[in-house]
Amino acid sequence: MQTLTREQKKMALAPLMADDWKDDTWGSGMAHMFAIADTLLHVCAVPDDWEYRNAFGSSVPAVLECQRETDHDDCQCDWDQIGYVPFLDAGELGISMLRYAGNVISRVTRREERAGRSY
Repeated sequence: MQTLTREQKKMALAPLMADDWKDDTWGSGMAHMFAIADTLLHVCAVPDDWEYRNAFGSSVPAVLECQRETDHDDCQCDWDQIGYVPFLDAGELGISMLRYAGNVISRVTRREERAGRSY
């Protein structure tokens, strides 16, 4: 994994921070965690400690198809992956940024679980 600058770390967390996640930190964190893991799984392995298992199939191909057809302008996409798929265009750097964001969110959601704020 590449060493990221402070700005790259902020960019990696931008989709999460744009969400109103403070009201439901665990639930929002899990939604973003699934989106990041699904996006990563499209191109590489997901870290084992994330405990991610995709039982329903990836949404990434549909996100990419919509992006090609509409550039997500005036589309009906509501997939969380939309915020993370563009990182794939940056190759290894983007993958490192996604792993960073996933690791941060994983720590936060585990803290919420230990505090009894999961459901």
